[in-house]
Amino acid sequence: NLRLLFAAVFAFVFVNAKAVHCVAEVAKPGKQLIDTIDQLKNTVTKEKNTLTAEQLEQKLADQILPRFDFQAMSQRSLGPSWRIATVEERKEFVDLFSDLLVRTYITKIRKNLETSTVKLAEEKVEGEKAVIRTKVDDGKETVQIDYRLLLRDGEWHVYDVIIENVGLVSNYRSEFAAIVQKDKMQGLLVKLRDKKAKRVEDAGKAA
Repeated sequence: NLRLLFAAVFAFVFVNAKAVHCVAEVAKPGKQLIDTIDQLKNTVTKEKNTLTAEQLEQKLADQILPRFDFQAMSQRSLGPSWRIATVEERKEFVDLFSDLLVRTYITKIRKNLETSTVKLAEEKVEGEKAVIRTKVDDGKETVQIDYRLLLRDGEWHVYDVIIENVGLVSNYRSEFAAIVQKDKMQGLLVKLRDKKAKRVEDAGKAA
């Protein structure tokens, strides 16, 4: 009986030690986020003269995509309309909205990315959610950008970006709600398709 007891205690300690070790291996959300921002900054700094504007934007988008949870962002931005959308409408919305979010985010940060310093101001973690506050200083002014993140498979993923107290998700939610109320889900998809088509067209002209 004592042997069984010692074996059970050893197994409990060993299993829980492994669990603690696994948790410890998950990088802090602030570090993962700052690492991604540093990667974006390095890309802009080193490749701005070797890539076209469209190629540079695409490379930045490829680096951003793994760090964002576009499914969560899309669902939150669509609000109650997400429940009434069909599976096909949801899929297309996620694809179109992901493209819109990435381009919007790149536009907002790319102008200052090369010359600005990004510092981690605060990190709050509650279970599988986190809020990261950053300060972006371009030498003239300091802008606060907050990120809300979810933990998935050992990686932290952004599901909202708040720039100077204006959240991307909440900003789009009110806009999308008005469109869906007037033109239904298909009307919203048409507008998003048109926005993407115009962006592609403008990029082609600039190339």
